[in-house]
Amino acid sequence: FYLVWKARAVGMESHFIQRAGEINVQMPQFVVDHVIKGLNRSKKALNGSKVLMLGLAYKPNIDDVRESPAFPIWELLLENGAEVEFSDAHVDEVPYMREHATFAGRK
Repeated sequence: FYLVWKARAVGMESHFIQRAGEINVQMPQFVVDHVIKGLNRSKKALNGSKVLMLGLAYKPNIDDVRESPAFPIWELLLENGAEVEFSDAHVDEVPYMREHATFAGRK
């Protein structure tokens, strides 16, 4: 995490920032776990379910999807057999991103 690295570069420890970063990394799985639990309550499986992701952009009212947590969530949903589509008023087509190249061009 950049801020942790920067703090260490000037001789400071940043445990709080480190922990916040670790939690953020775990959030996509947390979201998918909640989707699975919600489907299970309706006696449905994620495998084969159609999932619509609302919003891909990282911030509201922009088309910038860089660093968006939507893509790790999307990947986990696909790994679990979901059929995933998206809707975002500001993103018509997923741009090429090195980290998520398989999504490039999706509409």
